[in-house]
Amino acid sequence: MIRAVACRWPSWRAVLTMAAVVAGVIPAPAASGQDDWRIESRPFASVAVSSWKAQESPVARDEAGRPTLLRQGIGLSCLTRVFEVDLDATPVVEVVAAPGNAAWRLTAVRADAAGPDEDIVLADGQTEGLCRRNVRDRLYLRGRQHLRVRLILWGWSGSDPQRLTLARAGFVGEAAEADAAGLSGLMQERHERVLARAASMGPLRHEHPSLRYRAAARPQLRERALGAWRPFAVSALSAAAAPAAAPAVVLTAEAMRGSEWRPQTLALAPPVAPALAAGQGWSPWGAGMGASVEGTWRALYWHFTSALMIGSAVTADDRFAEQARRWALAVSRWQFWRQPHYATFDFATSYPLQNLCQWYDIGHAAMSEAERAEVREAIAALARGLYLNALTGHGSIYNDLRGNHTAVTFCGLGTAGLVLLDEHPEAPAWAALAEQFMLDAFAEHRSGAWTESPCYGNYGVSEWFRLAELLRNTTGHDHFRDPFLKRYADFSLMISDWDGINLAYNQGGQGSRWNHWVFFGIAREWRSSETQWLAAFDLAERPDDYVGYGDAFWWVDPDLPAARPSERNAGRAFEDVGVNVWRSGWEDDATILLHHCGRKGQHKEQIMNHVTLYAHGRRLLRDGLGSSTRDHNVPVVAGQAQNTWHPGETLRYHSDEHCGYALGALPSYSRGARRHVLYLRAGVVCLIDDLDLGAAPGTTAEFLLHPNGRSAVDGGVLRVTSGDVVMDALVADPDGTVFPIAVTAREQTAFATHDVVATRRGQGPTRTVTLLRFGPASLMTEVSWTVAAGEGYLDLRRGDEHWRLGLAPGPIAAGWSTDAALWLCRLDDGSPAVGMAIGATPAAAVVVQTPRGPRRGNGAVSWADEAGL
Repeated sequence: MIRAVACRWPSWRAVLTMAAVVAGVIPAPAASGQDDWRIESRPFASVAVSSWKAQESPVARDEAGRPTLLRQGIGLSCLTRVFEVDLDATPVVEVVAAPGNAAWRLTAVRADAAGPDEDIVLADGQTEGLCRRNVRDRLYLRGRQHLRVRLILWGWSGSDPQRLTLARAGFVGEAAEADAAGLSGLMQERHERVLARAASMGPLRHEHPSLRYRAAARPQLRERALGAWRPFAVSALSAAAAPAAAPAVVLTAEAMRGSEWRPQTLALAPPVAPALAAGQGWSPWGAGMGASVEGTWRALYWHFTSALMIGSAVTADDRFAEQARRWALAVSRWQFWRQPHYATFDFATSYPLQNLCQWYDIGHAAMSEAERAEVREAIAALARGLYLNALTGHGSIYNDLRGNHTAVTFCGLGTAGLVLLDEHPEAPAWAALAEQFMLDAFAEHRSGAWTESPCYGNYGVSEWFRLAELLRNTTGHDHFRDPFLKRYADFSLMISDWDGINLAYNQGGQGSRWNHWVFFGIAREWRSSETQWLAAFDLAERPDDYVGYGDAFWWVDPDLPAARPSERNAGRAFEDVGVNVWRSGWEDDATILLHHCGRKGQHKEQIMNHVTLYAHGRRLLRDGLGSSTRDHNVPVVAGQAQNTWHPGETLRYHSDEHCGYALGALPSYSRGARRHVLYLRAGVVCLIDDLDLGAAPGTTAEFLLHPNGRSAVDGGVLRVTSGDVVMDALVADPDGTVFPIAVTAREQTAFATHDVVATRRGQGPTRTVTLLRFGPASLMTEVSWTVAAGEGYLDLRRGDEHWRLGLAPGPIAAGWSTDAALWLCRLDDGSPAVGMAIGATPAAAVVVQTPRGPRRGNGAVSWADEAGL
């Protein structure tokens, strides 16, 4: 039995009682299906529109035999059926959706329609209950017809799969139209939580503009734009200086592929929508023309709308408001959200919302009330769909809610809510849901690291920061002092080199300073000169075009001094993403070592146990080559790639003034691969890989490096020369066997010049040591190395230089011993001058016996020379 569902929506949603359906209030369908219900799917139309593809397996049914659509994949899915119907007698389609977890769209089209998108959208934003639409009037058809009806869902994979159960469907006689507006279960619970937060979501003052500035602030903003803030307002000031003329450059998708249009802020004319019937919509940028969301809506926001906003704030030129009005109306009239394949999801909704809302905000005074209502209706259609889709669960938004796409999505939804506060009854809920997601994302990133991709976070964090800015400006809710923002800046400093360039983890923004201006905002709010130092690099290098997509103007404080971080011999572990860092400092000749083994980000790189090494100001072993296993400095067993989805785990981390240590585990690889990273700041890294090669004899284990510099092998030792810095590398068994190394020059040399592979063969459990010795070329003159096994240790010598790697407790040297099973030291004249010893657990007592007495610690012990003991 279907139970009654009561849902407390705002006034735009009615309470629906499903018991009426069961009681027979709805007439029985009058038309029969030509075939039974089936499932179709299609990918998102990011560039070209594709056709629906039928699923071969039969439709799933619940215990009552009702067709059920459980959307778990990426893209759009639908329940569909062809009806033979006499529209003169039964013109109205009725669909009853049982309680579930879905927001869906209803479309209809003649069964013989040839194109993939000839459907007419009959209803959108439906949930559960009765949906009723007059098909005869909406499709302009009469008489007997064969019509295909589709109930469409969309989203990503992930938790809370969307479930649509069809209680009944068919055609009936004349009847009033109705919406399936009910909520129950998780959707209702989430909605009620949002409404509780929305109760406090009111505007400080009802006026426009209000998102980024208010009219009273214009004199101060104008003064700033003509002073120290000028580099961030150049685009808007240049547009205002251009001669007045009617916009004549129509911004087509083809024009947007280039960049010539970007400076022409006041000369750009929007594409004009064709005549559209009710239920029809089309993209302003066309379909199948290579017009991606990123290349159109996002580019429009970054390079056009942002300049309009600044221009309206810092000049007395009414053309900016008029241009905003023109674009808001023209774009709204395309009704692109009524395309059958459209999904109120991700960039394709959030970036249009950000554009429309900011146009509405600054063009408000130039609009008539009828025009304002037209734009509000467009904003509401997008925001309502995005809101409902969000209520269905995390997977309906993106597969990792803590990533950049989630930030963009909810910045769009929040902007819609904030710009229409006191103007639309649903707006407080939109803003409240966005605010809650932002706070959840801040709380999730406990260490400050960004989970989508450690070096790609500026993109997402800038969206959250903009939402926080708009919240403070419009409602007074102030989240700028949330600890996450400072933690994120500190994390970004830890993974950036002396030039402010990230160390390229996890693809996306690798080795770059993209969106660095978010650090201006964090620096301003936290009065952090070190964060200001990180933000300012591009401004110093490109002062004329560093406009920061419009954000930097609103976030920067040019009077805040910048200061390079002064900490020395630093180290941090970011447990929630498995990024482990040790660095000498931030000076131009700094040494930085990163080890990555932990949670997978959205880009799913096969990067577990990868190491990145920058030494004495040279980028010797970089990341950023690609996403596959062989693109990283990792071991490979039997040619097998790491699993795309399975994460690793950092089991141990230690850092002190002399050394660093990490232990990374990848349970899904090679029957539990582990890598120990031992780092002596004196200039050596030892990687110890514990791999089970399996039962088959002769199984290969390859140890990959991707050096960046002149690379050659001599006597089984790799030598890499980069400027005035040299790194030697060798790969050996604990018994002293040195494995052969092959070097291949790379065609793509942006991040590495060579691919290096050391290979061993065997079976069962193995342990392999990779030694990386680096330093100034003046101190690395010797080339020849010798490797010999001792009792529980491995001796590695080069000329007078002597390193000893301990693999068991026992003697270290004359008068020296330890109970640690893992240790590393440099012997000067037979005495361990520099060294480290690692305990079995972080809390385990470690003792190093020396001629001057014991050295004790928990988890690890290190020393710089005997006198220091």
